[in-house]
Amino acid sequence: MRHTTVQIKINQSIVYAHDGTKDRWQWQGTGQLWDLNTYFKLAYQGPHGLQEIKVDKQTPAYATIHQGQTRLAFNIAQTTECLYPTPQGTWELQVVTQDLTWQQEANSGQVRLTYELYLGQEKLGNYDFQLIYED
Repeated sequence: MRHTTVQIKINQSIVYAHDGTKDRWQWQGTGQLWDLNTYFKLAYQGPHGLQEIKVDKQTPAYATIHQGQTRLAFNIAQTTECLYPTPQGTWELQVVTQDLTWQQEANSGQVRLTYELYLGQEKLGNYDFQLIYED
């Protein structure tokens, strides 16, 4: 097992389905990396609280992001669901993963997720999430 502090850079872009507007978001900070036999996990205190990203090494087409009580699961092979709390109540979202790439080198790596979110039959948007880390 390897555990170390890493520098993290996050880039996210969203294209909203209802009007085609685009939103970009970037964040940089430090986090913790755990590299175990079966999975790899990054945890960081981002602008929206504690977040964790976990990539299953034995099934590299599967990853999760945890933020508070919300858990987004990404699976290339099938649509996943998550419960997303809002002021209007809890939404049941569907996640359609289009691409999940995980690259790791000796002292750095990245996770890239391209996905769509749906609320029932309504597409909310196209999302592109990239997390880059280095010792």
